[in-house]
Amino acid sequence: MSLAEAAKPAPPSSTIRSYAMIGIVLYAFGLVLNEIGNGLTQLWLVPYADTISALGFVIALYTAALAGLGTRLTVLIGLIYGIGIFYVSEPDATYVASDLKISSYNTTHFVGLGLIGFTMILLIALAFYLTRAKNPGPLAGDFSNLLQLTPMVKPHLGGCRSIQAELRAQNRPGAKG
Repeated sequence: MSLAEAAKPAPPSSTIRSYAMIGIVLYAFGLVLNEIGNGLTQLWLVPYADTISALGFVIALYTAALAGLGTRLTVLIGLIYGIGIFYVSEPDATYVASDLKISSYNTTHFVGLGLIGFTMILLIALAFYLTRAKNPGPLAGDFSNLLQLTPMVKPHLGGCRSIQAELRAQNRPGAKG
């Protein structure tokens, strides 16, 4: 990567949030297709559904990385996703042989789906959190309302002498003549 590429400005937060929504929609669409393929024994549909779900995960991960997600958290999320994929995709004999079986095949499958779903929600939530609008504070921007709220404070361009002259005109104590 060249220095010019590294200095490019980040995309606006609305673009990043749009990518995040595309990722979650693709993941949900792939999940629905997977359940349709398994439930109706349309097994030819399952590989396509898994590919669409994985594409949704990759887009969500890319979105979180664009938003500023750190490397350590990215690796942790990838590990959780990988464990979820292991529990979803491997046959029951693999769980038994590796001593990682949780309960029955269905329970193990649902735990894997839960881990994958958790990582997707976490990635999208982090992308939205990292691109949130910062509150500029109550005094940022226009100061015209500040002068209306404090009628005793008026802007003076003449320095201390004009302030003293104004106090003398209003017959206030503290004005020296």
